[in-house]
Amino acid sequence: EAAESTSEKRKLRKLEDDEEYDYITVPPDGGFGWIVLIACFLINLIIDGFLYAFGAISDTLKKHFECQEWAVSLVISLACGFYLLSGNY
Repeated sequence: EAAESTSEKRKLRKLEDDEEYDYITVPPDGGFGWIVLIACFLINLIIDGFLYAFGAISDTLKKHFECQEWAVSLVISLACGFYLLSGNY
């Protein structure tokens, strides 16, 4: 008897199409996180592409700058080192 007195019977109503948009959550940063994600992806794409392709262009750089192989290798080693040291590991 106690359960009957506190509950009411209601008819189910059909949801309108507009009502589903009332419950969309807005990101707390306004969506700026996606811009940061895309920027980080592009930066890593460019830097990793350069670092992995450096062996193919090292001979060209050696001839262009008229330097020895160790100098060209030093540049890429420093670039790799600074790239890895800049991470938050």
